[in-house]
Amino acid sequence: MYLSACIEWLFREEYPDFSDRVRAAKAQGFSHVEFHLWRDKPLTALAQALDETGVRLSSFVVEPRRSLVDPAEHEQFLAAVSDSLAASRQLFKGPYVLKRPISCFNQNT
Repeated sequence: MYLSACIEWLFREEYPDFSDRVRAAKAQGFSHVEFHLWRDKPLTALAQALDETGVRLSSFVVEPRRSLVDPAEHEQFLAAVSDSLAASRQLFKGPYVLKRPISCFNQNT
């Protein structure tokens, strides 16, 4: 078992550079980090920080976020998964978990 630091918010004020948050998490004793959305993140710099520190990425969210249960969004959902898997290959080797953000449970889908 391990604790995963959510670097989306942790260390944000001290380290505006997202990849530096990986280094900060390592300095605080975390072996794993996670964040929310990936499209606005510097993936190459993030991959370098993960390699440099030995910290592992535990998860990020598939995006764009689409409904898992709405048949009208199935093609968009599959495309989002495909894009997110491609991005994840730069950062970690899995395991992969598809999860729906909690905020979506409040929507009528």
